[in-house]
Amino acid sequence: MEIQGTITKILEPKSGVNKQGKDWTKQDIILHMPGEYPKDVCITFWKDAETLNIEVGKQAKVQIDISSREYNDKWYTDIKGIRLELSPQTADVTEGTNDLPF
Repeated sequence: MEIQGTITKILEPKSGVNKQGKDWTKQDIILHMPGEYPKDVCITFWKDAETLNIEVGKQAKVQIDISSREYNDKWYTDIKGIRLELSPQTADVTEGTNDLPF
């Protein structure tokens, strides 16, 4: 699946060591998708942020994989970024704009 929008935030990278002793790093970004009902979506990339070459305000096209899992009768959904293509143009990013009635 592919989505498009503007990168509005780059969250702090997280890292650790898995059960097999291998290091892991993940980077979350927030992508604002415009439209009749605009949305902000958190996308997780399982690689170093430097390799993504991401910047706030850049237009991006992202191929994603969506998965859900159940734990203790609650469902959790992950949106994993597979591929990121940045557009050379930037968008005017205004934080805190939310026209939703709720």
